[in-house]
Amino acid sequence: MVFFEQIERGNFVGHIAATTVTTIFYIVRKTEGRDVALSTIHRLLAGLQICPVNRKTVELALSIALKDFED
Repeated sequence: MVFFEQIERGNFVGHIAATTVTTIFYIVRKTEGRDVALSTIHRLLAGLQICPVNRKTVELALSIALKDFED
């Protein structure tokens, strides 16, 4: 949680992939319910910038040849 505290203090700018938002919502909704999932997403959006995932992003990810494409 130290990282998120640093973002809240304005020491860092946090980023999250747009596709990760829907994944987090899905996982939290399944385990904690819809209301908690919505609250979680609102908290993330308050502190993080959203990185768009478009064709250029995917092509760049393919060219890097990571072991795990999702990384």
